[in-house]
Amino acid sequence: MISEPISRRIPTFKLQRLPVGGWVFITWLFTMTFIPFAIIMSMSLLSRSDLGALEFHLTFANYERCFQWLYAKVLWKTFGMAFVATICCLLLGFPAAYYLAKAQGKQRQIALILLFIPFWTNFILRVYALVSVIGNNGLLNQVLLQLGIVDQPLRILYTR
Repeated sequence: MISEPISRRIPTFKLQRLPVGGWVFITWLFTMTFIPFAIIMSMSLLSRSDLGALEFHLTFANYERCFQWLYAKVLWKTFGMAFVATICCLLLGFPAAYYLAKAQGKQRQIALILLFIPFWTNFILRVYALVSVIGNNGLLNQVLLQLGIVDQPLRILYTR
C-alpha cells in the first residue's frame, strides 16, 4: 500500500486564508502586547535625573542593579509568599471542589451559592457607589445645586 506524502496529511496554516477577524485580532494582539513591551524595554535602558525624570542616556545600570543582594532578597520573599499562597489555595480549593463534584441536588445548589457570594462583593460595592453619586442627596445633585444649575435635587435614581 502506497501512503500519501507527509505534507498532504498534515494540515498547514496559511495566512492567505485567514479571515478579516483573524487579521483584526492579530493586529490588536500586536498593538496591545508587543508595543507596550517595547516601550518598557526601551525605558529600562534610560537613566533618571535627580528629580526622577527620564534622561535619554543609554545605560545598563538598571540591569546591573537587578543583581544586588537587596533585590535577590525581595525576589526570594516574593517566591516564598507565592508558594505559601499556592499551598493555601490548594488546601482550601481541593476539598471545596471535591465536595461540589460529589454533592447532589439541593446540597450542590447551596454550596455553589455559598461559593459565589464573595464574587458578588465587587458588584454590590459598585451599586452602592452609583447610588451615592446619583441619589437624591448624592454627589451629582450636590454639585448641580452648588453651581446653581438646578434649584432642587433632581430625581435620577429609580427612574427610567
